[in-house]
Parts: sequence; C-alpha cells; structure tokens
Amino acid sequence: MISYLLLEVIDSGIGISTEFQRKMFDPFEQERKGNDRLIEGTGLGLSITRMPVELMDGEIRIWSAKDEGAKVLVEIPLPDA
Repeated sequence: MISYLLLEVIDSGIGISTEFQRKMFDPFEQERKGNDRLIEGTGLGLSITRMPVELMDGEIRIWSAKDEGAKVLVEIPLPDA
C-alpha cells in the first residue's frame, strides 16, 4: 500500500480561467499582462512549485473557474517505512 502526503489549498480569489489553466505552470505566464493586472507577481510561483513535486514523483491538480476561486491539491507518494 502506498501512502501519500496530501496538501490542499482552497481560496476564494479571482479564480483561473479554463483557457489559462493549460499554460499556468509555464514560467513567466500570467493570465493578465500589462497595466490591467489586478495581481502583482512574476508568474514563477506555480512553475517553481511544480519542479520539486515532480522530482518526488508527485502531482499537482487544480480546480478553478473564473471568479470562483481555486482548489489546489498536491499529492506526493511517501517512501515505505
């Protein structure tokens, strides 16, 4: 039997559109660019997060819709004790 470390984050923020979810793990990608951005940042957070998760054979799943917030689940398999 495989054990997993599960991390779940739920927020009620601006959400992520379905169209953007395909590229949201790409470095420097932001859903809004230029002066019309509501949120500051560089677009690196999700790409940096994905790297160690994948190195540990883990997975990140995101459920979100525009203006409905988001739910992020990180699942990392744990070695046998």
